[in-house]
Amino acid sequence: MQAVINESELVTQRDLQIGLAPIKADINLMKWMLGAILGLAIANFAKQFYKFLFLTC
Repeated sequence: MQAVINESELVTQRDLQIGLAPIKADINLMKWMLGAILGLAIANFAKQFYKFLFLTC
């Protein structure tokens, strides 16, 4: 038995772009938020280390 696929059932590149656009937007937002959180964490750590470095001298 051989399956017959109609052209209307095939997924095109345009269909994929339309369907994946919201996912790409969410991923970009998560990348931005993760970068901001990592930046704040590194800045907080550097601030604490900077104070510790000069208090011991």
